[in-house]
Parts: sequence; structure tokens; C-alpha cells
Amino acid sequence: MSMEGSFLMYLDKSLLKPKNRKRPKAPFFRGFWVLLLLTPLSTFAIESLVFVTASDTEHYLWTRNLVSGIHRYHENIEEIAVFNLGLTDAEKNALEELAHVHVYEVEKTNPLILEKFQVNANGKIARGLYSWKPVVLKEAACLFPLFFYIDSGITITGDLTPLFAHTEDNGSFLIDCGHDIERMTTKPLVGYFDLKNRDNAHVLKSRGISAGFQGITRSLYSTYIFPLYQMTSEIEFFTDDGSAPKGFGYARHDQTLFSIKARLLNLNVHKALRGEPITLRSKGEKKTVHLSDFIKITRGNFDPQLVEKYLKKKSLTEL
Repeated sequence: MSMEGSFLMYLDKSLLKPKNRKRPKAPFFRGFWVLLLLTPLSTFAIESLVFVTASDTEHYLWTRNLVSGIHRYHENIEEIAVFNLGLTDAEKNALEELAHVHVYEVEKTNPLILEKFQVNANGKIARGLYSWKPVVLKEAACLFPLFFYIDSGITITGDLTPLFAHTEDNGSFLIDCGHDIERMTTKPLVGYFDLKNRDNAHVLKSRGISAGFQGITRSLYSTYIFPLYQMTSEIEFFTDDGSAPKGFGYARHDQTLFSIKARLLNLNVHKALRGEPITLRSKGEKKTVHLSDFIKITRGNFDPQLVEKYLKKKSLTEL
């Protein structure tokens, strides 16, 4: 037999299936399906994320730092809503160039909502005595069913998706401010909220919340957000008249109101500001985390070069 004939015979035999022999299983695919079945899908996941903040010229660079952290640690961003407290046109345009960022105007529910006030003996300045913040949350809740409000003085240090998932399942995510509500409450507010009443007496001794970092769902609109929004029409509710227990400079304006309302509604407030562990819950699963996994309060103390490194520009589809 010629060499060519021998090769063809060998080739034909090699194509025949051997008798009494099972077809071998592909170990890679078998292992893949076993791994998939044994690995549960994470319940701390969410389809898209909405971040909300507010800014003026004095906090413009802080806001770029916040947006940079959001870009750095998140891919599934739906929107970063920035409410304008006093930005220049150039600053608004520069923010609008960034991926997912949209700048909104703030409804002027009182004539002083964007005016500057000195709020303590050290010369700290606050626009509108922070009466704009309940307005921002109200506007955001009308636009988005789920969002995180984050002050511009905060730096993102990790992926906030688990916090969003907890918020979605539990209606809110609130953290404490490190001290009790009584310390920052003026006498007019004690009377207005009837905090000397036996049913409400627990509120003053409870820890306040950090108004600058709140996970919010629309389920809180009628009970938490809208009542505080209504109070913004009278700036006196946000005024420090010096009647808080330690005098002028200790009332906390919006934070006092948010704290009182949260405690009257018995919303869950996580003790977290001093490093305590936080238990997140989503779809029956629990997860223990710490606030430092996600944020740190920097108030302008950050590296500008690092900020610019992670900022992303709008894609053509966003323009």
C-alpha cells in the first residue's frame, strides 16, 4: 500500500467513534456550572445609582473631588445631580462636562435661602442656614425613587452599592452625628415638636443624624421629606437664636430638624461615625461593614491631582 493510502486509512479510522466507550465530559464546563450553582448571586447589588449633592463657588473644588470619587468606584451610575447654591456659569459648565453630571437650580422657598449667614463665633458661613437642604431632597425625591444625598465635603473611598441595596430594601440609610439631639435644639423647636411630651421625650436624648449623608427612597416623601420641605418657607425654623443648651453656635439648623423628624418616625439610625460596625440588610442577607469602607469627611483636604486623574468626561451619547 502506498504511503498516501496508509495515511487516508489512518485518518478514516481516527474519525470512527470507539465502541463501548463513553464520551468524555469537558471538565472546564462541568466545573463552570458547578461553580455557578454553588456561588449565590450577591443580594447587595443594584441596577443603577443616583448621587445628589449641592454646591456653590466656595465648594466647587470639593464637588469635583466628590464626583471624582463617584467616578472612580462606580460603573453603573445613572446620574450625579448637583444643585446650584451659587456657582458661576463657568463652574456650572465645567461640571456639566463631567460624565453623568447634571446641574439643577434650587427652588427659592424663602427669600434668604441662598444668602450667607455667620453661624458661629468662629466665623463659619452657611448659605440660607442650610434651609436649602430639605428643598434639595424634595426635588431629588420627585426626580428619583432612590438616591444618596452626599455633602460636597465628603470623599468617596469605596463602592457604595451595598449601601444603595440596603436603602432600597429598608427605605433609608441614616448614620448618627456623634452627639445627642438636645445639644443642638433651640427652645422654639422643642416647643414646636412638643419634645417635652412623654411620648416624644426620648427624642432629645437620642443621637442626631448626619444630614450630609443620607440614603433616601421615595417611600419617605410624605412623612420625612415633604414636612421638612414645608418648613423651609420660614427660615426661623433654621435660625440659631442662642437658646440651645450651650448657647449660640451649637444649634445645627437643618441637622436638628432632620434628626428630630427621623427620631419621631423611629427611622433606623446606624451608630457609625466613631467606627462602630454597621449591619446592612438586603433580601434576607446580612453584611457587616464600617463607614470608612465607603467615605471619609475631608472638607477640602484632598489631592487635586488625584481628583483630576479619576474624573471622566461625558461620552458622545450623553452630550
